[in-house]
Amino acid sequence: MLILFVFPSICGDAASEKGKYLSETEFNGVLRSMFADYDKSIRAGGDRQLLVTLNMFVFGLSAINEAKMDYELNVFFRQTWTDSRLAYRKLTNKTINELEPINVQTEYFSKLWTPDLLFGNEKEARRHKVLTENVFLTISPDGEIMVSQRLTLVLHCDMAFEYFPFDSQICTIGLESMAHRHHQLAVGWRENDPIQINEKLALASFQLKDILIQEECNVTYTTGLFSCAQGYFVLERDVGYYVTHCFVPSFLTVLISWFGFWIKLEIAPARVTLGVATFFTISQMTQTFNAGLPKLSYIKSIDVWMITCKIFVFATILEYCIAQTVMRRGDDVGQVTRMSIGLRNGVTDWVTKKSEQGVHWLDTIAQIFFPCAFGIFNIIYWSCIYSQNEILYPDGVKSIEI
Repeated sequence: MLILFVFPSICGDAASEKGKYLSETEFNGVLRSMFADYDKSIRAGGDRQLLVTLNMFVFGLSAINEAKMDYELNVFFRQTWTDSRLAYRKLTNKTINELEPINVQTEYFSKLWTPDLLFGNEKEARRHKVLTENVFLTISPDGEIMVSQRLTLVLHCDMAFEYFPFDSQICTIGLESMAHRHHQLAVGWRENDPIQINEKLALASFQLKDILIQEECNVTYTTGLFSCAQGYFVLERDVGYYVTHCFVPSFLTVLISWFGFWIKLEIAPARVTLGVATFFTISQMTQTFNAGLPKLSYIKSIDVWMITCKIFVFATILEYCIAQTVMRRGDDVGQVTRMSIGLRNGVTDWVTKKSEQGVHWLDTIAQIFFPCAFGIFNIIYWSCIYSQNEILYPDGVKSIEI
């Protein structure tokens, strides 16, 4: 019997507690009354400078295209500003539960005045509408508006390829007002978590090393001074693919080209075929790895490597031609030793011994000279590559913890 008396009392208290808060139906009624006299052609903030704070959640970063110098972003883009005309705290006598805010229907988005922001380095952009228009809108009791939209953006990225494929790229995302000057509208990143990253984000050929934001940003045009917000994605290229498919194969190709030094000069088809085949292999590799890059007027790190490999392979063909010429003239080892520059007796005797075994003296010298020269080049090349690890960041930027 006691339960029968207590239960209605508890239910009544809960209903009374819930009833004192502004309901969703009542909130929609308040919204309709506010928007009845709302003029979206009038800028929020009146004559004062309006601050628009930005926040972005990067859901996906992909399609980094070196040839077109652009990249693709899939983001939840959020803008927050205050429009005092939509403050409704004093328009209702109900308590507003600010811990559980009521969402605003997306149909009101088209009725709002919204900042005329644009992405300065945008090539393509679209707002998602499947299964419904991807817009999230809230209005606080004090008139603070937050709009979140899901966007897919293709943005231009200024890339430098001097150290390709050991390079790092800094790709920009820039926002500014289209028509409101700095004294009318200021744009800035949210203080906490201005750019957030999907924890499962994975890139095919890059690693996201750092995220930067410009703390102060203004841009001047002939039409005036405009506020802007700049963000930067620091991308470090993974070199594993290039080591596996470029550097190791080209290194082995150069080594294979030296096999001809152990083939007698009289076997011309084998020597010529080996030299020409390895030369064309290196040339094909060069074309393959430059195909995905823009036409550049400067030399890249990979060009230095491939050109040097070409020179070494070409030098093996040239050495064969010279050796054939010397052999046909009938020059003997005695003449060679008198023409040599400072070869010591031990080396001269070794060359003479090899010649007696049917190996031409030029091939004998090449068996030593080519590996040593290529080894010296490798030491210099890889020392230079690994000594340039510093990335030059833009001035006035702040790093964000990923």
